[in-house]
Amino acid sequence: MNFSSRSGSQKRLRHNALRQPRRLRAEQLECRRLLAVAEGTPYEFSTKFDASALVGSVSGSVQWGDGSTSAATVSSINTNGPLTAVIRYDYDTRGFFTTARRALLQSAIDSMVERLNDSLDAITPTASNTWTATFANPSDRNKQVSIKNLNVKANELIIYAGAQPLPGSQLGEGSYGGYSASGTQSFLNSVATRGQSGAAGSKPTDFGPWGGSITFDSEITDWYFGSDIDGIQPGEVDFVSVAMHEVAHILGFGTSASWNQLVSGAGFTGAKSQAAYDGSGNVPLSGGHWAATVTDAGQATLLDPILSRGVRTYPTALDWAGLDDLGWTLANRQVTVSGSHVFADNATYDVDVVLKGSRIGELSKSLSASVTNVKPTLEVSGNLMATVGQSISIIDIGKISDPGFRNNANKTDETFTYSIDWGDNSGDDSGDATIDRVGNSSRTTLASFNASHIYTSSGTKTVRVTVTDDDGGNATQNFQIVVGLPPALSLAVNRKSINEDSGSGAAELTVSRGTASTAAAQVILLSSSDVSEAQVPTSVTIPAGQSSIVVAVNAIDDTLFDGDQEVRFTASASGFEQESVGLIVKDAEAITASFSTPDIAEDELSGGLALTVRRSNTDTQSPVTVKIAGDPNGTLGMGATVTIPAGQQQVVLPLTVEDDTLQQGPRTFEMNFSATGYLSGSTQLVIRDDEPAYYQNPDNPLDVTGDSFVTPLDALRILNSLNLNGGARRLDPATEPLGRSFLDTNGDYQLTPLDALIVINGIASQAAAEAAPAAEERDEAVWGIDVDWLLDLEYRDR
Repeated sequence: MNFSSRSGSQKRLRHNALRQPRRLRAEQLECRRLLAVAEGTPYEFSTKFDASALVGSVSGSVQWGDGSTSAATVSSINTNGPLTAVIRYDYDTRGFFTTARRALLQSAIDSMVERLNDSLDAITPTASNTWTATFANPSDRNKQVSIKNLNVKANELIIYAGAQPLPGSQLGEGSYGGYSASGTQSFLNSVATRGQSGAAGSKPTDFGPWGGSITFDSEITDWYFGSDIDGIQPGEVDFVSVAMHEVAHILGFGTSASWNQLVSGAGFTGAKSQAAYDGSGNVPLSGGHWAATVTDAGQATLLDPILSRGVRTYPTALDWAGLDDLGWTLANRQVTVSGSHVFADNATYDVDVVLKGSRIGELSKSLSASVTNVKPTLEVSGNLMATVGQSISIIDIGKISDPGFRNNANKTDETFTYSIDWGDNSGDDSGDATIDRVGNSSRTTLASFNASHIYTSSGTKTVRVTVTDDDGGNATQNFQIVVGLPPALSLAVNRKSINEDSGSGAAELTVSRGTASTAAAQVILLSSSDVSEAQVPTSVTIPAGQSSIVVAVNAIDDTLFDGDQEVRFTASASGFEQESVGLIVKDAEAITASFSTPDIAEDELSGGLALTVRRSNTDTQSPVTVKIAGDPNGTLGMGATVTIPAGQQQVVLPLTVEDDTLQQGPRTFEMNFSATGYLSGSTQLVIRDDEPAYYQNPDNPLDVTGDSFVTPLDALRILNSLNLNGGARRLDPATEPLGRSFLDTNGDYQLTPLDALIVINGIASQAAAEAAPAAEERDEAVWGIDVDWLLDLEYRDR
C-alpha cells in the first residue's frame, strides 16, 4: 500500500490602522473614458466588467451625473464554475458565527470559489481506501484536528470555520488542509491532487486541495458584518475582505507548492501575474502576499498583506492572475454593461456605472460624458405685407425647437432670447421667448415669440430674426415684408367760402374712400380744426357698395370780430391715409342802424328823433368808427361818422330836424352805415311834409282840371300825362311848375296810375244826382279834345 501525507500551510492577514483608508467600491477602476455627444442625442456606452467578485444575480445601475439614475443593461454573463464550498462550523466553539455571519461568510467564499472552472474528483473512502484529513483548529490555533475518512464530493471544497484571539494586528488565518491516505493509486491521486494531474510530482503546476480551515480574530470589536459596503464606518474592519483574502490562501495563493515553484527571491514569476502587473518583470512579494507597494490599476490588491480599515477590497485582475498561475482555471466572468441616456444640457458629466451581486459584491467604473450644445432650430414667419403707419402684429414670428430640456434635479433649464431687426434702421426689438412645451429625453423643447412693428416708409423690408439659447447657441432666419402706402381718403367741399352766419347746411363735404374696396361699410372719423367756426359730424359711415357720402357743413356764428378764418376738415380711418380740405369762413359781423321811428311828419319832429347804430360782435374791447352816408345836405344833422365806444355794442344819437314851410312832399332818406371789416347796414327814414300838397287841388283832390267837377276828364288828364312822360314820375316843386292841372290826387308828390284810379273810384262813388251832369257831357269829354290839357302842356314847355 502506498501512503502519502501533506500538511497544510497557513497564511495570515494583518491590518494596519495607520494606513490611510481608501473607499474603493470597485473591484476595478478603469481610466476615465471621455465620450462626446451632442445635446439631445442619446449618450450610449458599453463596457465590460470582471464580475468574479459578485455573488448572486447581477444587476447594474448608472448614476449619470445630472441627478438622475437608471438601470443598466447587463448581458453576456457566463455561468459559474462547477466548484462549491461547504462551510462547516463544527469547531466554532466560541459561537462567533451567527446565522447572518454564516450567510455572509458563505457569500464571501462563494465569490472566490465560483470563479474557478476546475473539476475536482470526489474523495470517497472505502474499506480498502482510507484517509485522514488534518487542519488547524479554527478556534484554537495551537491544535490540529484530524478527521478519518472524510467524505468529499466531486467539485466540493470543505472549509471549517471558527474564531479565536489572534496575536498582534492579525485579522484572520486561512490554510488548506493536510492529509494521510492509503489505498489504490487512483484513490491516492484523488486525495492528493483531486484529479489535477499537474499537481503531482516534485515541480507541480497545479493544485487540488480537499479544503481547509479559516479563522477570524474573535477579540476585534469593530468588525463590519454587512453585505453592502456603503454602510461601513471609517474605523471598521470589513469581514468580507478578510474572508476572501483567507480563502485565497486556502486555494493555494502563497501557500501551495505550485505557487512556490514560481517564487524567485522576492518576486513572483508567474506569466499571467507578470502580464497583469502594473509594473514590469516579476511581481514583488511580501511573504505569501503581494508586496504592500503593489497596486492594480491604482487599486489595492486583495492579497495585500495589510488591509485598511473602513474599506472593502475585492480581488483584482492581478489577484486572479496569481491563482491562475498556481494552477486554477478561471471561468470567464466577463459581463457587458450598457446604458443609454439623453442629457438635458451641455456639460461634462461624471458617469458612474455600478454593478452589484444580489448576495454580495459591488463593482464600479467611471466614465466621462461630454455633451456639446446644439444650437436651436428657428422657423420664422413667411413673407408678409404691411401698410405704412399701421401696426403689423405677427403671431409666432419665430418658432424654436431645441433638443435641450429642463432638468430640475440638476437645476438646469433651456431658455431663449430673441432679437428682431425689422430692416428699416429702427433698432432691434428683443426679449425672452415663451416656452410652449417643456422637452424631455424623448421630445424637444418648443418655444415661440410674437412681435409687432409700425413702418414709416414703404418698400420691401428684409426682417432678420435671431434666437440664442442659454448656452450661447444661436440661429438666424430672414423673411420679407412688403410695406405699401395705405389707400387715401379724399375730401371735397362744394364751396370755397361760406359766411359764418349761414347756419346749417352752409356747404357740403363729400367724403370718399378712394380706390378701397366697397364690399363692406366703412366708418370714417371727421374733425374740424375750429368748431367755433364750422362743424361736421364726428363720424360718418359710407355704406357698403358706395365709395362716397355727402355730409352737411354747419356754419357757426361766433359773434366775434375775428375776420375770415380757414377751417380744415380732416378724415381718418383705420387702414387709410388721412386727408384734409380747407374752407374759408367769412366773418359776418355787421353794422346795423335804426331810427326810433321809420316814418314821421315834419310837425312831429319836435317830439324827438333818435338813431341807434349797433355792431353785432360781442367782443367790444375796441371802439369802432362807423361811416354814415345818405344825408348829403345834412338835413338830419348826424354828421359823416359816429363812434361806438369800447365796451359798448351800440350808440344812440338824438336828432333834431327843422320843420320848414316848404311844400315839398314826403322826403325819404336812405342811410348807409359802414365800418372797416364789417358788413354794411342801411335804414330808411321818411319825413312827411305838413304843408298842403303842392300838386293837389286844395278844394277837391279829385278835381284835376280845376273846373269844380269830377269827371272822367280828370282821370283822362292824369293818364295822358303818364303817357306823355313815359310813365310814373316824381313831382318835384323845385323843378316842375304847378301848371293848370292838379295831377297828384293823393298828395304824395308821385304821379302814378294810382292818382287816376282814385279819381275813377271817386266818380263811381258819387251820388246819382251829382253824376248826371257828368253823364250828359260824357260823349264830349270822351271824344272831344282836352284843350286845357294842351294849353297846360304848352305852358309847361315854355
